[in-house]
Amino acid sequence: MNAKKGLYNVSASLIYKVLTCIIGLIIPRIFVMSYGSELNGLQSSVTQIFGYIALIEAGVGASALQSMFAPAAKKDRDGTNAILGAVGKYYNKIGVIYLFILLGLSFIYPLLVEVNAVSFFTVVLYILFAGASTGINFFFQSKLLLVMQAEGDEYINSFMLLAVYVFSSAVKIMCILMGFNIIYIQLGHFIVNMCATLAYYIIAKKKYPWINFRAKPNMEAIGQKNSVMVHKISGLIFHNVDILLLTFICSLEVVSIYTMYKLVINMVTTVIASFADGINFIFGQSFNNGSRERYCKIIDTFNVFYSALSFGLFTVAYILILPFLKLYTEGMDINYIFEWLPILYIAIEILQIGREAMLRTINVAGKFKDTIYSAMIELSLNVGFTLGGILVCKLVWGDTAGLYGALIGTVVALLYRTIDINYFANKKILNRSTWKSTKSILINAVLFGGIAVAFYFIKLDITNYGWFILAGVVITAVIVPLFVFVQAIFSPSETKFAISCIKSRLKKKKQSSVSAEE
Repeated sequence: MNAKKGLYNVSASLIYKVLTCIIGLIIPRIFVMSYGSELNGLQSSVTQIFGYIALIEAGVGASALQSMFAPAAKKDRDGTNAILGAVGKYYNKIGVIYLFILLGLSFIYPLLVEVNAVSFFTVVLYILFAGASTGINFFFQSKLLLVMQAEGDEYINSFMLLAVYVFSSAVKIMCILMGFNIIYIQLGHFIVNMCATLAYYIIAKKKYPWINFRAKPNMEAIGQKNSVMVHKISGLIFHNVDILLLTFICSLEVVSIYTMYKLVINMVTTVIASFADGINFIFGQSFNNGSRERYCKIIDTFNVFYSALSFGLFTVAYILILPFLKLYTEGMDINYIFEWLPILYIAIEILQIGREAMLRTINVAGKFKDTIYSAMIELSLNVGFTLGGILVCKLVWGDTAGLYGALIGTVVALLYRTIDINYFANKKILNRSTWKSTKSILINAVLFGGIAVAFYFIKLDITNYGWFILAGVVITAVIVPLFVFVQAIFSPSETKFAISCIKSRLKKKKQSSVSAEE
């Protein structure tokens, strides 16, 4: 049943994320062409700031999810409801606080950041509508999402997110093409999200009739919320500090350049994440309700093939990112082509891939408090090196050079944390050597390096989207299987385990079909 739910989750998440990538390519270009790079930078910086405001969630969600895996595996509904009762108490308070912070931010931001393209009150209303949905979601939707994740039903959320994204994107495209004020773009997004909240409520009544948000709260279940919050701060700083510092030190045009490259990288990241997020509940339930030996087999097999797929796709992204951006940004108001930026973006993603399996191990084991100091060190390194890098690069080479300083700072912090996460998870949780994790990283890194060097001398001359798609298909068809094949050779035990799982699944499916016919 777990394998079946995992397949549903991966498939639904993949459909959602592929469509968001396609639509996500259309909207930024027509937005920049219609409103300019300054307003593109505005919406990017506002989005990142909302990420920081979300810190008031205080790690309750991640702490509660880790606690919910055990009762979910045992079908202990009372245990799940007790955790939801505790979560509900916090989320109701958080929702009120968030809305007050949002109101303050909407007036403070346009006083601190110069926006020439629109009026003061346009920025105020834009921010209000952009953030209101998140505040309202704290009161209901966020709690239901925890149940979906713990029960392995995240595919429901993926389809809901897909519907919201398609409808809100349609509204956004219509507003842009008709030349409406940017306020109406966010107003439409807000209305669609409110309709989604109603849909979530209907789903909860039918799919989970046993849910009781008013059950006696189990406060111990979210006892690690403060430790989780520190980890969330570190994670949010990693994802958002570059844009935040570039906003205040450089300009919104530089932020727009940063987000254009991030747009391409995120397309690959979101597709890859579908495979990991869809089976995360298997990791959680296996660790909390199974043998440690079997968990190691599952997580090692995941690490081998997830990293191979990820490295392969990011290698393709490295080869094609500049040819794509030359086509995509043609006719825009500023230059978006910088030869050495792609290697830094890819380095960041590669380091994240190298720690993914062991990071999930730390999460499902609930070792938030034990890794709090490492997260704080990463936070300090990220802020310090990013801030220093932006200031030095801007002073010496100019405004846009701040991009390089921002990315280098992130690479330094990630290098430290990737090593630390792999060491802690292997040594302190799984009681084994770090070699299995290190081996996969080294094999993939050497293969990536060789391909990157080769394509440095092979200059692709892509002049239209037709040639780009053809080149993308051919290069992907060669490089991704190459990474998987190489990893399979160097990881025979994980390959054997993966094959046995596939055979077992096919056998069960065949037996089920025969029984149905009888």
